[in-house]
Amino acid sequence: MSWRSLAAIALLVGGCQLDELATESSGWRASRPAGLQGPTVSNAEPCQWPTAVVLGDGGCSGVLIHPQVVMTAGHCLGDGTGPAEVRLGEDATAPAKIVATSSCARPPEADGTVNVHDHGYCVLAEPVDLAIVPPLLGCELDSLSIGQGLVTVGWGLSETGSGIKRISTSQFLGWHEGMIGASFGSNEVCPGDSGGPTYARLTDGSWRLVGVSGGGPPGDIADCVDPLLIIPAAQASAWSEEQTGIEVSPCHLADGTWAPESACTGFAMNPGPTTGHHPWVDGSCADPRSGPVATCGPSFEHDDESEPPLVEIVAPADGAHYPNAPARIDVEIAADDGDGVAVIAVELLANGEVVAGESITNPLEQPSSWTFTELELAEGEHELTAIATDYWGNVGVAEPTTIIVGDGEPATDPDDPSSEPGSCACAAGQRRVEPTILLVLLLALRRRRSWPPA
Repeated sequence: MSWRSLAAIALLVGGCQLDELATESSGWRASRPAGLQGPTVSNAEPCQWPTAVVLGDGGCSGVLIHPQVVMTAGHCLGDGTGPAEVRLGEDATAPAKIVATSSCARPPEADGTVNVHDHGYCVLAEPVDLAIVPPLLGCELDSLSIGQGLVTVGWGLSETGSGIKRISTSQFLGWHEGMIGASFGSNEVCPGDSGGPTYARLTDGSWRLVGVSGGGPPGDIADCVDPLLIIPAAQASAWSEEQTGIEVSPCHLADGTWAPESACTGFAMNPGPTTGHHPWVDGSCADPRSGPVATCGPSFEHDDESEPPLVEIVAPADGAHYPNAPARIDVEIAADDGDGVAVIAVELLANGEVVAGESITNPLEQPSSWTFTELELAEGEHELTAIATDYWGNVGVAEPTTIIVGDGEPATDPDDPSSEPGSCACAAGQRRVEPTILLVLLLALRRRRSWPPA
């Protein structure tokens, strides 16, 4: 049976008796929280995946998404009060560091079943000095492809007991009701790993947090699950940010738009793929950290860039003559910032009024040229120009291009101003562009940081 047809089954808090909950259609039982078991599961080396934490002294896993915020599964928080502390290291009985929590919460929709709302957070009483693996957001989500390798970490039940940080590779299966499916092959996710992180490596070599372990159908090992349904970090981080006011995604806006702030830097570069990590020192790991991140667009360091983009009308050529009126023409515009900053919007003007426009939200999708088709112009002489706006709101204006439609002598009607030479035969409601207003609106959009409820 395909994983897509599997019903989502809740994983309850570790240590409790296995509930004999079942669906009439499947006969499956609900599993306890998802420990990693199998022939290729490995114990973590010192400081390997250091942001993976254990809640309390065991029972569920979690992951730091900010020096002071832990993400976990909603059903790991019981009635919502959550654990009094989290532990870092590789062994819950001999932790490298213990940090008290000041508050924990989960959404009302986290009702003990595995769904996209089955997430929660705990705010720590003090920040932890570790390089964070940031949530997978915005254009980075498009990097997930069927069969892609992932890494899942948890503190759950193994063949020798629980409370040891363990690691398994997995594969991305696809999306299921807003959640992410992953298969472990010969390994399975077992009691105690709920809320543990799954990571993905981007093409530039950096790592992102895909989400936290939720649940799934029982596997071959008693009380374990395979495949696993993962609660997306994008969903969970949005809600925690809304509730706590703590910025956990300094590189993106609520809708995934790339908008890096000065905190969009210093992320973990090599948290887990190799051994030989530096040992824990004073509750921290000395692993390398990234510079300013630019996965979906320019880094925050380009914020002071003020050069306007270069923009020109490639076609039609200046002085082009269209003998038949009205004329329908295609206009091609080239726009380039020239310094690596994307052009995100272009507007076409005819006789000073906007007649067409196009914009993008992902700077990586900047087209090589911008084409506006079937522009209808009446008989007469017309002046075309274009305005391009780059990612930082800088505005460039093209040199005008003059074209002639008909015999070049427009018929005039003294009672109709639109028939005067230079008028534009376009639809009603056209607006005259104001570059200053456009700049203010773009900057306001880019700096909006309010997250909607999940």
